[in-house]
Amino acid sequence: LVFTITPLRGRVRGAWLLLNAGILMNVFGDLLLSYTNLSGFYHAGHPLELFFHAGYLFFALAFYTHTKEL
Repeated sequence: LVFTITPLRGRVRGAWLLLNAGILMNVFGDLLLSYTNLSGFYHAGHPLELFFHAGYLFFALAFYTHTKEL
């Protein structure tokens, strides 16, 4: 997946790590959201939405650090 193209060294390593963290948070949040939705426990404002917010924050930090590292 994305981990295979993450450079282990270099100037953009931090941006790639944050981007991977954002992807993982979104995937994990989506899996849990699907499970709670199917089981009937999901409601608007459920704490599982914090996974998506954290993922978007990681995306924003990844793009910010990428502009600072180049």
